[in-house]
Amino acid sequence: MGQAVRQVRAAARARIERGRRAAALAVRGETTHRRARHLKKGRRVLCQGIRLKYAFIQQYSTQYPVRRLCEVLDVHASGYYAWRRNPHSQRHHEDQRLLVLVKPSWLESGRVYGYRKIHHDLRASGESCSRHRVARLMRSRGWRAQVGYRRRPGFYGGAPHNVAANILDLGIPVDRDHRFRHRDHSVRYRDQ
Repeated sequence: MGQAVRQVRAAARARIERGRRAAALAVRGETTHRRARHLKKGRRVLCQGIRLKYAFIQQYSTQYPVRRLCEVLDVHASGYYAWRRNPHSQRHHEDQRLLVLVKPSWLESGRVYGYRKIHHDLRASGESCSRHRVARLMRSRGWRAQVGYRRRPGFYGGAPHNVAANILDLGIPVDRDHRFRHRDHSVRYRDQ
């Protein structure tokens, strides 16, 4: 077991050292290769949030002792065990409860209401939450207000119109653009 912890620590030290070398080269304007980065900017497990560290510990808890993994990743074992009992935060549970209230209000409006009117409905029903929270929840689900009811001006395609058949057959010649030719088809009144 001691050897496993030493391996994890050695790997972490090696990553830190590679990051230091890459940072020193970057200051001088050089790079070792295309993927060389500073460790703190690398988004690895050591630089991620606590929940990701807990997931990492859970993944490797069969291979290494949990307390040693917590020590290496600099988290408390009690926090890890609390996370295992309830992996979602209180805010997550509260968001889920609010989503249950937001969805019927949005559907009853015919999917027309936006976050402002939904927030107003929630406040009228006695729920206390901010507009921004309702907006964030609706955005996460893809629920949006319907904007505008009328058809916007513009060309919407379609087939060009055909010339109607000449059912009267008056013998008046017609151009392609449906205008009379400039011939004199009127009855001329001569002096009477």
